[in-house]
Amino acid sequence: MKKNLIIYVAASLVIVFSSCKRNKEVAEVPVKNFPSIENILPLQLPAEINYKGLVNNFEVLETRQEGGFLMVKVAYSGGCNEHFFEASWDEMYMKSMPPQVNLRLTHVNNDDSCRERIEKELAIDLRKLFLNTPNNVLIVLNGNVEGKILAAPQD
Repeated sequence: MKKNLIIYVAASLVIVFSSCKRNKEVAEVPVKNFPSIENILPLQLPAEINYKGLVNNFEVLETRQEGGFLMVKVAYSGGCNEHFFEASWDEMYMKSMPPQVNLRLTHVNNDDSCRERIEKELAIDLRKLFLNTPNNVLIVLNGNVEGKILAAPQD
C-alpha cells in the first residue's frame, strides 16, 4: 500500500512539472507587407490556363523577388471589363547552372477594348519551383532571355 502511494505521488509530480513549462519569450518580428490574396498567382500547368481574349497585350515594367514571390509590375490598357493574370510553368528545368525555367505570364483581358492605362503589381508564388531543387533558379519570363531573373529558395 505504501509503495503504491509513493508511485502515485511520484507520477503526479512528474505530470504536474512536465505540463507546467515556462512560456518562452517570443521575439517580435516585423510583419512584411505580403501581397493581397487577389494578386497572388499560383504556378499552374499550361493546360490549366484560361485563354479568353487577348493574352499578350501587356508590358512588364519591373520584376523582383520578395520572399517566396516573384513580384511583377505590369501595365495594360483597359478599364471596361475585368482583367486577370495567370502564371504557368511546364515543370521542366533546363540543364544549366543554375537551372533555368520558363515561366509564362498570361493576361486575360476579356475582350476589353477600352484604352485606360492600368498598372498592377502581381505576385507569382515560386514555392513550386524549389520542390525538386534546393538551389537558385534562373527564371525566363515570357521568353525574355535577356531579362532572366535569379530567384533564391526561401525558408
